[in-house]
Amino acid sequence: MSEGSFWRGRVAGEAFGILLILGAVLSGLALLSHDPHDPNLFSLTTGEVAQPTNWIGGFGASLSTGLYALLGVAALTIPILLIYWGWRRFWQRPLPHPGSKAAGFGLLLIAAPALLSLLLGRRVLFGEEMDTGGVVGHAIGEAARSRLGATGAVLLSATLLLLAVPLATQVSLGEVFLGLRVRLATVFGRFTLGWARERDRRLKERLRKTVVAKHVEKARRDISLAEVPFAREDDAPTPVPAPALREVPGPGRFSITKTSPPPRKEAPAAPARRPKPEPQQKLPLKMDGYSYPQPDWLEKRQETTSVDRRQLAETGRQITEKCAEFGVEGEVAEYHPGPVVTTYEFRPAAGIKVNQVMGLSEDLALALSAESIRIERIPGRASVGIEVPNPGGGEIIALRDVIESERFQRSPSLLTVALGKDIHGEPVVDDLRGMPHLLIAGTTGSGKSVALHALITSILYKARPEEVKLILIDPKMVELEIYEDLPHLA
Repeated sequence: MSEGSFWRGRVAGEAFGILLILGAVLSGLALLSHDPHDPNLFSLTTGEVAQPTNWIGGFGASLSTGLYALLGVAALTIPILLIYWGWRRFWQRPLPHPGSKAAGFGLLLIAAPALLSLLLGRRVLFGEEMDTGGVVGHAIGEAARSRLGATGAVLLSATLLLLAVPLATQVSLGEVFLGLRVRLATVFGRFTLGWARERDRRLKERLRKTVVAKHVEKARRDISLAEVPFAREDDAPTPVPAPALREVPGPGRFSITKTSPPPRKEAPAAPARRPKPEPQQKLPLKMDGYSYPQPDWLEKRQETTSVDRRQLAETGRQITEKCAEFGVEGEVAEYHPGPVVTTYEFRPAAGIKVNQVMGLSEDLALALSAESIRIERIPGRASVGIEVPNPGGGEIIALRDVIESERFQRSPSLLTVALGKDIHGEPVVDDLRGMPHLLIAGTTGSGKSVALHALITSILYKARPEEVKLILIDPKMVELEIYEDLPHLA
């Protein structure tokens, strides 16, 4: 691109957009600070002229007086449209069909004043009484009222206004209403989910307090019982025999002799521990005639239908058009069909942020009638990947295709496992040695058993019985029963 064409293109568009935004700001400030007592071109003043209070000075006073007199309150739509057009022009987002845009702008300046004049009539605004639709709205509204009546005139003006807005802004009202419905549904869903979580939290808190109260009461009863002393039978003291009396001759006829207590019984000696048995020696496993399983023992994948390139190109075109409707300009440069999803490389135009593209996942899913769409930035490339599910639910991936692949055959690890295929249709394998804490979990029917069988089968195709030993624990004795005769079992 030459320097001259670059100037006529991007720089000229930015300059024109800035001028439109400047006009919107000046006209908006002039309309908001309108004072009917300011000197202007439409007022007859004699003698000394007062200083205008309008924020844009005498020009703003004259502009606001003329616009309010001509269009009434509908004049406020002018700065709104100007700033919208200027913003799109600055970011190089063209508004197609300039003729329909001009027609919509003219229709808007007719329908909006007429509707305001019919509904509100004359009101006191800025300290003076004026028609809310201005001269244009009053004239058109009265003409429509005389021929269609009040109700018919209001319906006609409202219909023309609904036609004028999408023409002037090039934004579909249906898409706006649909987007609002999606946003409201999302907000309502989040509110409902938050309310349900709060309800569950309060219920759990009440249950926790109830359980804690029961445990505290039980602990108090145990403490009160523990404070009362009592004697146990096994704690009784050993009785000591009293001194024995015997009769002796002489003046004192009795004598006291001390006897020793009976000897205590010794506790029986603890039985001697049995010697620890020696571990059983494993007999050598002879696998001289062992051969690896053949790949043709596995089921071969049926031939799938070829990729419809025209359908992929049409989907790419829909993605480009739908993004442009939401102000995200760009193009689909490439697409990579996979077994389950197709990845479209979307290259945003200059000035488009990645977050703008990623925020369109719900809108694109709705436009393409897809269950869900995943959008992620592609590392190392100036593109964003848009993953769209293939029609028909995708193809079934056979284990044989992955085991026969070059990646699986060339993997040096004996614990190489086949995992499936990626979004581009390439086989995916990994080394089980790097997953010592692997856990396979999921809901019913999500493929846990299939993954486990694929893992075991992959090892059988890579390792001999003397190289890898398996310990299979099957509490149900259903899933792993087919492996009971494997020589790899420990």
